[in-house]
Amino acid sequence: FVLTDILGIKEDGKIVCFCVRPKYKQEVLSRLYTTAENRNKGYATYLLNYCKTSSLSCLIDNHKAFQFYTNLGFEVEQKFTTLYNLKRKVI
Repeated sequence: FVLTDILGIKEDGKIVCFCVRPKYKQEVLSRLYTTAENRNKGYATYLLNYCKTSSLSCLIDNHKAFQFYTNLGFEVEQKFTTLYNLKRKVI
């Protein structure tokens, strides 16, 4: 049996953005990726909102991702040596 869901967006038959989330806790995001040439098109925002993501982690060194998540209402819940745990309220 599979423990995760993978959701993706295709453009011209190619996957341009995808996310991975555990089936047992679908509001938690484990992975999010958008190809470099397809960033800033709203794909990642769409997937986060579609999945009703309320919890995720972000590497402290990944400043662009951190800015992206905070712009979507995520706040630091915990800070560790190399990553942040982020949360947001989802209506």
